[in-house]
Amino acid sequence: MKNFFILLYLLVFSNTIYATQWERVATGRSGFGENDTIAISPHNPNMLYFTDADWLYQSKDGGEQWEQLETTNVEGVINGIVINPQNTAIIYLTTHDDSTVRIFKSEDDGISWVKKYENTGYLIQLRINPYNPDILYFLNYGFLKSVDGGDNWENALPSPYSPSFIAVNPQNPNTLYLSTNDSPFSGGTRGYELHKSVDQGQTWVLKTFFSSVLQEGNLPIAIDPHHPNTLYVSEEHYNPPREYEPRISKSTDGGETWETIHHIAADNIVIDPHNPEIVYLGARTGLYRSANGGKTWTELSTELSSKPNIRALVINPHHPEILFVGVQNSGLYRVITDSDCVATYHLAQNTVNIPCLRIDNDNNVLNVELTGRESDLRFDVSDVQVR
Repeated sequence: MKNFFILLYLLVFSNTIYATQWERVATGRSGFGENDTIAISPHNPNMLYFTDADWLYQSKDGGEQWEQLETTNVEGVINGIVINPQNTAIIYLTTHDDSTVRIFKSEDDGISWVKKYENTGYLIQLRINPYNPDILYFLNYGFLKSVDGGDNWENALPSPYSPSFIAVNPQNPNTLYLSTNDSPFSGGTRGYELHKSVDQGQTWVLKTFFSSVLQEGNLPIAIDPHHPNTLYVSEEHYNPPREYEPRISKSTDGGETWETIHHIAADNIVIDPHNPEIVYLGARTGLYRSANGGKTWTELSTELSSKPNIRALVINPHHPEILFVGVQNSGLYRVITDSDCVATYHLAQNTVNIPCLRIDNDNNVLNVELTGRESDLRFDVSDVQVR
């Protein structure tokens, strides 16, 4: 009982005792820029890539050491890296400068590059079909599709759509979600729409409409890898009389209905591939984690001296407690979340090992997160005295 009161004392005054280790593993020339990005090999978590404007770096040891790859024939500022999930020697880069966008392809782990696409444009985002990686989806002024690894492209999305962000269903890559931002309305803002396709982008159905202030940005979409009807989006919602407010919304029915689960501006939403209840937000004010599908959130960046603007975020697919986080004007960090702070439920013995606890001060609820059990344990602690 004494240990319980010690833990509870820590919880009440610090609100959380999650331990998170932040280690800067690279700085680049300017810390980490607005257009820089990170990628991790889906089969070899020690193989990492990150960009610094027109430079590309590779690490073969999980971020301990970095080597600059030769990209002299890669024109423009690199803002996207996509790795073929079936043949990781094949890598794509997206670049831009002024009003020109390009796609470059390497088939030898980034040693040499060949230009596969060049055109005028303003927004670029490349996605790959995980089951058939010769199928690529590319957002420029329109929605482009290649079925031969980038050799040829066709516009698969007729006007008037103007694409913003695309997400591919990881279980059924025929299903795509696309946010668009082509509907200006009064006040100079734009109406973002979420569209769904079940035939690889040949036809689209409007699922919902978002009133957003984002003029030329993304409306990020994340799909639960285990329950693909569960979606997360980040938007800046127009809500008179409070006007604009950032929020994270969640749908569990494929975009038919939505629930607001957090009020924060996030450019990155990442879901743990092993436990989809764990969701991370790379926000403009820090890094946040939920262990219950967005019901509650814990900030993981309190150890940093100032509120970090998270510009890029990837999760280690083999060790999901390890994140790589790009912080604007600061650098690339390896962040190790404290998986030891998650309690373990032993079914055979009907016992729980609880290494640490977390309290919801607003609701006077003690919440114990469990692995091995379908739901967490929740206790009413409104009458518990802290000593």
